Amino acid sequence: SHQELLERSRRNLVSTFSAFPNTEVSPLILQAMARVEEKLGLDDAAESHLRQLAQDFPTSELVPSALSHAGHLLQQARRWDEAKQVLSQLCNLPYAHDFYPNGLLELARCHAQLGEGRQGLRILDALTAIWPLEETTATSEQAERLFVRAACLFEAGEAGKSLVLLDKCNALGHRGDLDPQVFPLRARALEAVGRPADASVAWLARSRTVVGKELQGNALVEAARLALVANDQLALDLIYARGVEIGVEESLEGLRFEARATLGLNTNGMKPNGPTGLLLLGKVHLDAGRNEQALSSLLAAKALREELNESDNLQLNILLGRASHKVDGVDSAVAEMREGLSLLSKRGDRTQIYLFAAELYEGVGRYEDAIAAYEGQL
Repeated sequence: SHQELLERSRRNLVSTFSAFPNTEVSPLILQAMARVEEKLGLDDAAESHLRQLAQDFPTSELVPSALSHAGHLLQQARRWDEAKQVLSQLCNLPYAHDFYPNGLLELARCHAQLGEGRQGLRILDALTAIWPLEETTATSEQAERLFVRAACLFEAGEAGKSLVLLDKCNALGHRGDLDPQVFPLRARALEAVGRPADASVAWLARSRTVVGKELQGNALVEAARLALVANDQLALDLIYARGVEIGVEESLEGLRFEARATLGLNTNGMKPNGPTGLLLLGKVHLDAGRNEQALSSLLAAKALREELNESDNLQLNILLGRASHKVDGVDSAVAEMREGLSLLSKRGDRTQIYLFAAELYEGVGRYEDAIAAYEGQL
C-alpha cells in the first residue's frame, strides 16, 4: 500500500542519513525525510528535521526553504511561539533569499497570535518599505497583508482601524467577513468598538454558515451574550428561537434567564447557567428580599468563582456579604468577604470590601473591629 511504501522510504532515508551524516548530500536527505514524514502525517518529526537541516548545515542553500516550511508546520500546529523563533531565524539570515517577504508576513502573524500587536506592526512596516504592494499584486496577497495588519492593529488596541482594513479585505473579494479566520477577529473588534448589537448579528449569521451542532451552538451563545450586552431582548428571543430550531437551546437557557432577570421579566422555570447567571439570580432574590434564596444562589456561584472576572468577583463578594449579613449576621458576612479577598488584585476593589465590613461592624457597635477594617485588616 501507499502507506507501506512511504514507511519503507522513511526507513531507507534514515539509514542513508546515518551513512552520510555530514556531507553535501546530508541536507538533501533531511529535506526528503521531512517530505515523507509530512505525507505520513508526522508533522512534528518533519518540522524537527527541517530545523536540524538549518542548524547543522547553515551554508546549505536549502536553509531558507527549510525554515519557511518548518515555520508553516509550527503555525499549523498553533505552536506560535516556536514558529516565531523559526521565522525570526529565517528573516535574519545574513543573505538575500526568496522566502524573506513571506517570512516577514508570517512572523507578523505570529506576533498577532501572541498578542504582540506593536511588534507585528513594526515588522509589517518593514515589509511594506522593502516590498510595497503594487497595483499588479494579486488580490489574495493584498488581502492577506491587510488581514495580518488588521490582526496586529486589534492586538495593539486599535479595533476601529482593524475593522476598516477587514472591510477592505471584504471589498477585495478575498478573506471576506465569514472567512473562518477573519470572522472571530471581526466579531471581537465590533465588540471592542462598542458595537455589541452588530457583533451579535455577525455571530447569528455565523451560526448559519458553520456545520455541526457544537460550532452552531457556540456561535449562538456568543450572539446571545452580545445581545445581552446590547440590552436587546428581541434579538435574544430570536436567537433562542434559532437555538430551539437546531436543538441547542439548553446552552442558551442561562443567557435567556439573565436577560429576563435583568429586565425584571418573568423567569419561572428557567435556570441560570454558570456563575454569572447565579450571581445575577442572587442579586434578583436579594433585591426582592428573598434572603435565604439569595444566599444559596450566591454560594453556588462562589463554588465556580474561578470562572468569574474580577469585577464579577467583587460583586459576588459584596452580595455574599449582604446576604450572609441578613441571614447569619455580621461575623459570617465578614468571613464570606474575607474568603474572596485573595481573588481581588486591585487595591480599590479590596478597599470597597474593607469599607463595607467597617460599616457592618459600626452598625452593631463593634468600633474596634470597624477601625481595623478601615485600616485594611479583616
